[in-house]
Amino acid sequence: MINTKKYLLHFAVGCACANFLFPSCNGNHQNASWQTDSLRIDTVYHLQGRTDGPSCSLSCSYAFFRPSSTNDTLADLLNGRLRKAGFGDQFEGLAPEAFVDALAASYLTEYREDVESLYQEDVARGTAPEDLPMWYNYEFDFQTLLKPGKGTVWNFSVLNFSYTGGAHPMTYRKCVNIDTKTGHIYTKEEVFDLDHESNICRLILQELIAEANRRLETDTITSVEGLQENGMLLNDGGLFVPDNFLLKENHVTFVYNRYDIAPYSAGDFLLSVSNEQLAPYLKPQN
Repeated sequence: MINTKKYLLHFAVGCACANFLFPSCNGNHQNASWQTDSLRIDTVYHLQGRTDGPSCSLSCSYAFFRPSSTNDTLADLLNGRLRKAGFGDQFEGLAPEAFVDALAASYLTEYREDVESLYQEDVARGTAPEDLPMWYNYEFDFQTLLKPGKGTVWNFSVLNFSYTGGAHPMTYRKCVNIDTKTGHIYTKEEVFDLDHESNICRLILQELIAEANRRLETDTITSVEGLQENGMLLNDGGLFVPDNFLLKENHVTFVYNRYDIAPYSAGDFLLSVSNEQLAPYLKPQN
């Protein structure tokens, strides 16, 4: 049995008009003119409708651009491209409510396919509810954030949390930068001069060291070796410019998920470098 509660939250999001990192991105449709909405769905699915049996808990929060009218094709274009980038091609053409329903259905289908036949075998054997494996219980939680970035760019972040019976939950963050004037989504190859990736990584390393000292409440970490000794960097010590980044007003935030550069126990890292420092390594845009 599925008990579902949906509600629509309306809120206005504005920001001061500003120039983007690249001169060509200035436009008439500035960030201050955009508003966003949010849809939320909370669902608990019980296998075979038995409330004393295993269940899958699902929470979804989805932020999207609010169309200014029924003829606002630009908002529809932006929302579709963000859904495609964040969740897959099959979700691009859906309306917001249909998207949330379809995404919830896909998670619950995954749960049933993973667990239901095994559960039925246990029920047939007469296994008591208290003796069922705990990993029969799944949890999915995703939320999206939609915030103004630099100039006409907005930042779309997808935060995924899932527990499917493993040793620990899995979390993942995906970041998208979309130009609200054109609908273009920027890749790292378009933004950064990766011929100078090592120089960019040196700037990121400075922020990683500062973040490690902050987390450990110390000031003794000064090098890659110090990071490794404190479990904040994988053994090869390699940094790279990630596909996940956020173009902000005064800086770029580089996003590293768990296992990208550090062990799971170290968590994820959001490391910000100022636009001024990055200026020599940014590509000009036409």
